[in-house]
Amino acid sequence: MNQKRERHFYTLAALLHDIGKFYQRTGAKIQNKDNEQFTKNNGYWHAAFTAEFIDEYLDQKFIALRTASADHHVAVDGIVKNADFYASGHDRRSEESYQQEETSSNYITDRMYSIFYVLFDIKNNEPSYINLSSQSNYFPSIQKEFANLDINSAKEKSKALYKKLFDEMTTKIKNIKASSYQELHHYLYPIIKEYTTTIPSSTYNVDVPTVSLFDHLKLTAAITNCLNNENLSKEKEFLIVEYDLSGIQSFIYQITEGNNTKPYVARSLRTRSFYLNVLCDFIAYKIAHAFNVTYENILYTSGGRGQVLVPNLINSSQILQDLVDEITKEIFKVHHTQISFSFASAEINSEELMNAKFKELIYGDSRKMLTNKAQKFLPIITKSPELFNHTPLKKSCTLCEKHEAPKGDFCEFCNQLLKLNDVLTDDDKEVVVVEFDYENRANDGIVTFKFGSLGQIIFHHQISEKSFRSNSYYLTINKPIIGEVKYYAKGNTGGKSFEQIASKSQGDPKLAVLKMDVDNLGWIFTKGFEEDTTTISKVLTLSRNMDFFFTKIIRDITNLDKFKGSVYIIYSGGDDLAIVLPASMVLEFVYEVNQRFSEYTNNNSIHLSAGIEVFHPKSPVRFAILRANEELDNAKRREGKNAIGFLDEVIPNSKLKDCLNEVDYFIKALKNKQISRSALYNIYQAIMVSLEHHDSETAYQRYIPNIAYSIARNIENKELFNKLKTDLIRSNITIDDLQFYKIVYAYVLMSTRGGENNE
Repeated sequence: MNQKRERHFYTLAALLHDIGKFYQRTGAKIQNKDNEQFTKNNGYWHAAFTAEFIDEYLDQKFIALRTASADHHVAVDGIVKNADFYASGHDRRSEESYQQEETSSNYITDRMYSIFYVLFDIKNNEPSYINLSSQSNYFPSIQKEFANLDINSAKEKSKALYKKLFDEMTTKIKNIKASSYQELHHYLYPIIKEYTTTIPSSTYNVDVPTVSLFDHLKLTAAITNCLNNENLSKEKEFLIVEYDLSGIQSFIYQITEGNNTKPYVARSLRTRSFYLNVLCDFIAYKIAHAFNVTYENILYTSGGRGQVLVPNLINSSQILQDLVDEITKEIFKVHHTQISFSFASAEINSEELMNAKFKELIYGDSRKMLTNKAQKFLPIITKSPELFNHTPLKKSCTLCEKHEAPKGDFCEFCNQLLKLNDVLTDDDKEVVVVEFDYENRANDGIVTFKFGSLGQIIFHHQISEKSFRSNSYYLTINKPIIGEVKYYAKGNTGGKSFEQIASKSQGDPKLAVLKMDVDNLGWIFTKGFEEDTTTISKVLTLSRNMDFFFTKIIRDITNLDKFKGSVYIIYSGGDDLAIVLPASMVLEFVYEVNQRFSEYTNNNSIHLSAGIEVFHPKSPVRFAILRANEELDNAKRREGKNAIGFLDEVIPNSKLKDCLNEVDYFIKALKNKQISRSALYNIYQAIMVSLEHHDSETAYQRYIPNIAYSIARNIENKELFNKLKTDLIRSNITIDDLQFYKIVYAYVLMSTRGGENNE
């Protein structure tokens, strides 16, 4: 068996080793009695089902996988057996437990708990469950399937659901046309991920199962890839390589906005963000490529950061140093000092991997920094000083002003970004496939970004037999086709300009920039789990769940009827987002995101904060984004965070529904001529002046007579008069109250400006 076949042969054996658990839970029976050889002491029947699965659903040319995958419980030794043992780690159980699991009913009816349920004080958290579905339909539920059924009815119902999901998966698997183990792996991996992400890996004697079958299969395959090496370090077999991207904000927003470039700004912003996400994946797979490992070894890539599990070889230090030097140099050639990567690594042995030392290694002091953030370009200056020789541009790109534009107004890089935007927004083409090629081969891609000796990123609408290359890595956007699968939070504005989007705003045709992110994210990852239970699988599940919300769920929200055609996503992923939308929709959008996030996490300790800036569509968007960042910072300075910064004021998220109700009330009052805009504006102005004072006891008192006079003179409707009097003419009004009403009245005035009640 040659090395390449051996690598993917064992990767597949590990990826499939527990697929029999899925098959077994459908209620199927073993048909081939020979497969019973993989059981042990009348237990471990899922191993026999793994063998049965390979018999039935994979091409017979891959039948050798059966023994390598299914014998992990009966073999005395072996790569997959050892990898399974290490991957199970904290959840390792006795043989008796396995036998009991397979003779009980709960292993079929039990469901995973949401990873957010086990964060912080589990006793005070309401449980939420992961019911069976494909990954693309993933969303936790407070209602557990079959909660009201007797055990036998629940068992039969659960078998039917497992079978439905299993049949969907195997139909796709049987359609795979692969000529090698390597090719099979490219197409099988995304299908396994799609259909095993909501299935619990273990249920018996696990009080709160949170690890999915997919996460266990993935980690087992990743460990197998590491163990399948002759030159492993004797003491620390594994190496976690971590990287961090710098310069995200400046790269995305550093666009020259003028009369000539205005039509291209919206197209370029969105694509720059997407490009950086893909570039981070490109770096992750470059690391994987250097150590000859596969998709499973990418622990995560999101939000400009990534971690890769690789074998700790005898010469790993030299491999890593050469790799870091090459990445630094080739990225500098393309982006100069605009963006850069920093790298760190941590050695880990099998004992630490099993015994939940992951958090200590990743967030502790044992990491080895491979680059110095304060001197990140020092290696280039030392080894390739010629790269810093500056030659003045003869004709600079009018969009980025960073590169030469020999033909037309834009440089080749900006032209490629604009072309990529057309690929991403082409609704007639459902799939976008990204190819990471590290051998710089000729290609038939739609868009290609080249990085010298590092390789190239190639975008395709589909992968044909002619264009498929088994030595490349692949990433499919929004659909499980080939390689890794990620969701891209694509807005729904198509090719609309910012002016066209602003025209959808009620009243004043303005835009709003919305910045949102998760509060205290570092604290959640480092302190959220109990000290001795922070396994790799849990951390990866948490990371993936966060990213899924900001990609897939945010995309679902933007496609609600009330937001359709109006939401431009600059970026959304990891744990944050930046969005441009009509100003009159922004508070409703924030409310919808908060509501969905609350349902998704079902944990009061986890929440979001937001910053909003309203701006004219002809104004430079980068300035509005800076202001939105400042507003977000204001919100995060509030005690407890969980707030919205808007108009230089801060209100808690808990007040947002009341705010929207008040806005709706006053818009109707204006429409029904119960109050004039001028009267409302006078009240707003008085609040503005009041907020110049920070003493809540005196800030408002001197303006009460003016407000009382204005209300008495201008408001004839008795209900409205009494409401304003109750809301505003009282001695116990606070600064928080004033901030709330300032936002309400400003939003009402903005949303009705230019209408029939404009007085």
